[in-house]
Amino acid sequence: MTLPTIEQLKTNKSRLRSLQMFRGFAALLVLLYHATTVSTRIYHQEFLGSFFKFGNSGVIFFFVLSGFIIYYVHADDLGKPRKFKSFIIKRFIRLYPIYWIVSLTVLPVYFIFPSFGESFHRRLDVILQSLILYPQNPQLSVPIIAAAWTLSYEVFFYLIFSCLILLKPKISLRIVVVWVLGIIVGNYYAIAHSLETPNFIIFYFLLSPINLNFIFGCLAAYLVLRLRDDRIKISYILLLIIIGVGLYIRGNYNIGSTIIIFSFALLEDLRAIAIYPLLCYLGDASYSIYLTHGNIVAVLARFTLALKINSLLGTSLTMLVIVAITIVCGCGFYSYIEKPLLVFLRKKMATRAQ
Repeated sequence: MTLPTIEQLKTNKSRLRSLQMFRGFAALLVLLYHATTVSTRIYHQEFLGSFFKFGNSGVIFFFVLSGFIIYYVHADDLGKPRKFKSFIIKRFIRLYPIYWIVSLTVLPVYFIFPSFGESFHRRLDVILQSLILYPQNPQLSVPIIAAAWTLSYEVFFYLIFSCLILLKPKISLRIVVVWVLGIIVGNYYAIAHSLETPNFIIFYFLLSPINLNFIFGCLAAYLVLRLRDDRIKISYILLLIIIGVGLYIRGNYNIGSTIIIFSFALLEDLRAIAIYPLLCYLGDASYSIYLTHGNIVAVLARFTLALKINSLLGTSLTMLVIVAITIVCGCGFYSYIEKPLLVFLRKKMATRAQ
């Protein structure tokens, strides 16, 4: 059976709805995780019994999902240098403008109210590194937007993928194999020799096991694009979902995320699942929620503590209200700032391309 092209697949818009849903799911997990840590730090009480301590796994889910989406959408671009410029511009527009708006909004607060940030947030080198998403050693500093450390890995993945677009497939495959082997060997070496402070950029970034999550996502997308036998899909989907959820619950977040994303992508290919528009909307707004949630949760927690609202409502109910307000704020930021800006920038890009 002849495989459809990527463009033909992309015309079926429902195919990506579960992926959008999962973006929202991952963002909410991270939000609930930070609500848990803020509750402990500010209220000195647990939020829902610290049930959402596992919420930091949403970051891993994001990485796997990112690898899946990038390969799924741009697989046809590999080995085609003429696609390089378009890919880089699209990734830049999607990542940086909104991030800069949030960062430059938060930055003055660290100068006006020093207690809201750390002393290094007022250093020029940290500010510049934050704005360009240069990886920072977490033992020394964190970006202006604390959650932005993940975006540094995202940028690195985009750069690797852009190289694969420029190069011939055979060379690209060798690069990926060498990179994966470097991650495995490098981390084994660091552990075997008990390196307490290995070079951050090499061991904790370029060769970080975190990068394998993007590879897992790409592999899942590769299989989805090539597995066209519906009988095989029907036979394995339910089993895969059970295995994926089981692995995720047991803490194997990378493999679990990969299997879950792979399974739901196959379900959509069979048109066997419907995703509610609200879930898709949360996925659309996930980047805004992700960027804004940390500061909003922290400010609201301090505000409710000062007014003793947490004593009146109880810690968990207060944090649930804060989480709800944070989601509304993130969605508002998406609808009124991120979305219009993206539409404007994409139109500009399309106009220049003509």
